Amino acid sequence: MLVVGAAFAMRHSRPLFHGDVPRLLGAFGLTALVAIALSYTVFSVPYDGSDFSVFPMLVQYWLVYCFGMACMRKGMRSELMWFVAFAVAISAAVALAQKLNLFGVNSWLTPLYVTEDSLQARSVLALDAGQTTARAIGTVGDPRHCAMMLGFGVAAVLSLLLGQRRGGGKWVLVLLLGVIASGMQVTYSRTGLLAAGLATMVGLWLVVRRGGNVAVPLSVGVVAIIGVAVVSANLGVVEEDSRLSMGAGQAFETSGYARIRDTIEPFQKSLTNPLILMTGMGPSKSVLPGSEHGETGWLVLRYGLAGFFIYLGMVKRAFFRCLSISAKQNPGDATVASFVLQGITVWMVFFFAESVFKMAQLMSMNILLLAAAAGLPLPAIRRTGRSVSGNSEERRPSEPGKSEPASARERIVTDPDLQL
Repeated sequence: MLVVGAAFAMRHSRPLFHGDVPRLLGAFGLTALVAIALSYTVFSVPYDGSDFSVFPMLVQYWLVYCFGMACMRKGMRSELMWFVAFAVAISAAVALAQKLNLFGVNSWLTPLYVTEDSLQARSVLALDAGQTTARAIGTVGDPRHCAMMLGFGVAAVLSLLLGQRRGGGKWVLVLLLGVIASGMQVTYSRTGLLAAGLATMVGLWLVVRRGGNVAVPLSVGVVAIIGVAVVSANLGVVEEDSRLSMGAGQAFETSGYARIRDTIEPFQKSLTNPLILMTGMGPSKSVLPGSEHGETGWLVLRYGLAGFFIYLGMVKRAFFRCLSISAKQNPGDATVASFVLQGITVWMVFFFAESVFKMAQLMSMNILLLAAAAGLPLPAIRRTGRSVSGNSEERRPSEPGKSEPASARERIVTDPDLQL
């Protein structure tokens, strides 16, 4: 993906530097530079060379954006979603292989995805030993992050199913959904199941909103539920299943409290020094030993409110752009918009539960969503907010010698950022 993105960037660098996402990534880089400088001066944080790893990360995300835009501009909308579906299905298959320890994958393949984090290392040892309570970590290295990856797969498969009118591709998609749902089960992530469920509801709501047929997604949902039940009956144990079925109070005590704590902590810390909210304290992990349970605490303490709102700004533009796409305008565009909106649903659920900005695989999926949204044409809207097609009778011919201003549709065609 990075190679394709780099090649496309070298050939079409000009338009790719003009979109909202490249500009916001650049602004985030400046914010990070200020935060790093202040961390070593004002906040007296010990030097940590890993601070500067944020800049190669931003370049990587920009290249992923290039890849996504290349697909959209070449008219490869469905191909992009199929790519995501198959990539996530591979991660789900790895998760299932880890749970069953097929071909001894936990002794040679699984360790490749694990960092020095002690929790992840324990997960590998538990999987390799065949412990019944072991949770699969997929290709991400953490069961929670693996569940988020699989949530993107659910969004891709459901959006393709909702837009599929004919052909045998439906059965392939149902198979992929079964693999992804089974992989989600063996991660035993409550957040992942919640995100996937909400994404499914968003997909169904979009179908009803656009006057489509809900029979296909409902039948697929039944198949997915049956698949999860079968996997749970054959691979699950009482200890694991109780994690998913525990009451709200117990779930809050085991994980909810930590997430709320990590959301509030940066604002509590800023009471001693309000400069934290303005600039952040730098990306060094020594700044905040914990706070991995939520993007809010992770971003605000390291990059300040500026970095936090830049991050949200990228999501906001993509969300409202896709929400305005109608199936009557273009069914293919509506399918992509559905994929983006479902993916953003998964993203926002994990926004309050995990810190994913530093996770290359997960954030790359997020950037693909932004690229897919940026590659969609906006509806033709006049500056007054009225539809061009719906008010054709109100248009008056321009007077001789005066040129009529370009319509919104013409502006879309001439804007390189919105061309496909």
